[in-house]
Parts: sequence; C-alpha cells; structure tokens
Amino acid sequence: MKRFGPQNKNQMKGKTNMYVSVHHNITNPQEWAKTTRNIMAMTEQGRLPNGLKGLMYLPAVDGRKADCVWEANSVDALKNFLDRETGSAAKKRIHPDQRGRSLRVARP
Repeated sequence: MKRFGPQNKNQMKGKTNMYVSVHHNITNPQEWAKTTRNIMAMTEQGRLPNGLKGLMYLPAVDGRKADCVWEANSVDALKNFLDRETGSAAKKRIHPDQRGRSLRVARP
C-alpha cells in the first residue's frame, strides 16, 4: 500500500464532498507503470488538478489489478483526469462513496 505523498494545499480549493474508490484491471503493465509514476510525481509536486486529492494506492502483488482512493469534488472530474492519464493501460470501475457510509480508520 502506498499513501500518496505531500500535496499542495491548493489542490483541494473548492468544495470536496466525496471519497471515490477506483478499481483498475491492468491491460498494459508497462504503460501502467509509466502512468503510476507520472501520477505519483504529479502528486508529490502539487500538480494534480484542483479538487482532486489522492489518498491511497494499493497495487496487487500479481500486477494485474490495483485500487486507489481519492477525495474529489466530482466523479466526473476524477474520471476525466484518470481517462487522460491512464489511457488504455487499464480498465477501471469508479465507485463514489455512499453519503455518510464511508468509514475513516485511524492510522496505526
């Protein structure tokens, strides 16, 4: 499990109103590796679009699947960003939170 690195506080300007989980079925592992490096760099350098904040990235051991959790001001904003960044490297299913049903667990 990787937690996204430091993020620019300006990334979350505007109302953030949901958690969104994304399940990726990786179809092109080489392109996926390049994509994840790029998104991690964008995160660390504070270059994610406003209204998006990566919270967690969980790649499967076999390299065929991955999950991530985001804070987003809209599902469409996250979907558009991921479509642009991941291209055909993976197929994805996006799951917005059910209002009031998300559980935030304290860090160890």
